Amino acid sequence: MKMKTLALAILLLIFTACFSQATIVWNPSGTYPDEAYWDVGGNWNTGQVPGEDNKAIIRASVICVLNSGADVDQLSVGDGGDDGASLRIVDGGSLFADGTAWSAVGYNRDSTVTIESGGLLETTHRVLLGRESDSHLIVDGGTAVIGGHLQVGNNGGFGRLTVGDGGLVDIAGDVRRNGDMLIDVRGGTIIIDGDKTGFISSWEGSEIVAYGGAGILLFDYNATHPGKTTIQAMEQEVLEGDITEEGRVNIEDLKLFVDDWLIDDCDSPAHLDGPCLINFRDFSVLANSWLRGFAPYWHVVETVYPTDDVIVTPYAAQDFGIVADGVTDVTDEIQTALILIDNMGGGTLFLPAGNYRVEGTLTVPPRVTLRGDWKQPKPGSEVAGTILQAYAGRGDENADPFIRLIGSAGIKNLSIWYPEQEPDNIQPYPPTLHIEGSTVENLTFVNSYFGATTFREGMTRLPFMRNVYGTPLKTGIEFDRLSDIGRIETVHFSPDYWADSGLANAPAGGEHEDWIYNNGTGVIVRAIAWSYSAYVTVERYNIGFALRPTRYDRGSPNGQSYKFNLVDCQTGIYIEESANAGYQFTRFNIQGAETGVYISSAVEEANMFHTCSIDASGDAIS
Repeated sequence: MKMKTLALAILLLIFTACFSQATIVWNPSGTYPDEAYWDVGGNWNTGQVPGEDNKAIIRASVICVLNSGADVDQLSVGDGGDDGASLRIVDGGSLFADGTAWSAVGYNRDSTVTIESGGLLETTHRVLLGRESDSHLIVDGGTAVIGGHLQVGNNGGFGRLTVGDGGLVDIAGDVRRNGDMLIDVRGGTIIIDGDKTGFISSWEGSEIVAYGGAGILLFDYNATHPGKTTIQAMEQEVLEGDITEEGRVNIEDLKLFVDDWLIDDCDSPAHLDGPCLINFRDFSVLANSWLRGFAPYWHVVETVYPTDDVIVTPYAAQDFGIVADGVTDVTDEIQTALILIDNMGGGTLFLPAGNYRVEGTLTVPPRVTLRGDWKQPKPGSEVAGTILQAYAGRGDENADPFIRLIGSAGIKNLSIWYPEQEPDNIQPYPPTLHIEGSTVENLTFVNSYFGATTFREGMTRLPFMRNVYGTPLKTGIEFDRLSDIGRIETVHFSPDYWADSGLANAPAGGEHEDWIYNNGTGVIVRAIAWSYSAYVTVERYNIGFALRPTRYDRGSPNGQSYKFNLVDCQTGIYIEESANAGYQFTRFNIQGAETGVYISSAVEEANMFHTCSIDASGDAIS
């Protein structure tokens, strides 16, 4: 008898747990002209405001307005009743649906949920948008955080999502199109976990549009937000003079204009201003918009300084409002241009000679090269050409790198300068460059604290750096976590480059030299998988060339280096650790060192030296 009673009690507990969620339905009983408030108990059918154990249902009636905090188990808008249910979350309103079931915008009746600036909707599970209905989620400056998939258009429905005015939609799962769908990005941002660029490309222009189809969609994986896909939009101005309606005023528009020259025809596409006669008034309109727009126009650019190749680019910097006055922050403008070029399949963003103030950080996507106009620096000569002024991360060497290069991205013909670095009070900064399997050529680290690194928790492969100069203060180049061969060619680091740069706040009396001599390392190699380096000169650093263990888990350097000149460094070569296969040093010239080569007592592997010379005041090999 006791066992039966116990079993009955357990069944009762299970039944109670399964059916404990009570449903409360929006049902204002008073007289309201247009809207009523969520937090008034009398507006719900039970006389109580829904709580964390309740399913809240919004049915057609007056608009439900939320201007305070609310926590429910499940939300279902447009669930039964008539079409037209509406929930508006305004400034100060936050709604959490933190149960394990779905929430819905338009479960089976047409409905709308609007999240205004300062409003928040957050779910811990998937959201159904437009299930068996034509329904709309409008994120108008507010935030929607979806803890699972966004399922759109289930059971023959139509789901619409509009994100504008700085609104944010953050989706932990996928966007699953199960019926008709329209996503319109109008000045807001959508973030989705993982790489979703494939489906965005296939939906672009039909299911996903920018500014109702009149703008330009921008999307990237891992660039704006690491590990996530980001969708944004750029508004495209209507250009007078764009006769072909291709998005840019160019030679094709001029051809059509010439065809109708001096024709009296008000219906002519070349009729742009004033009387119907096509004349200089119309030409003036076309000329004022010449080469403006965002349709790509591939062209060869002219440079001030000689290059070893021809630079071809689809856009000009001014197309994006990128100005080189050294005062205007152009971080967002450069990043927008890089993403747009990636979206069109890749290419080069060329920044003409000048100073570009970049207060934030940049990410160069795969297939894109960020390039400038570069004069190879020499000690005694000023830095000239395209100069990026970096500011982010001062005081925090673990902050995000100034420029992150993803995969096959490239950077070429640039100088990078930190105007706020102090020669007599060296401040830490994060790495200037974080590179993967990327290419870096013709670069000047004017006064970077940490020049470039490949370090990451995962593996990367095949980085290539060539013609790198400057005065990196703490570390010049670090190669680590490589699964395949990296290359370093033609590097020269010296305290003189910053001192002779001619830039503001450059050292006037060598006050930075002691700090570099006691703290700086030219090149560090760690886990590098048979990488090689050659033609490297490091002058007056604490350590010219260092072999160290990986910063991640396990791994040591194995590879070969050729023709290094390590001049007046405290220690020429510092070997803390090397791999079983050892390391090969060929044609090294170590001059004026205190210690020529230091080898840790823990090192047991072979380190081979061929045709090397060592001049040291202390031990040649210690």
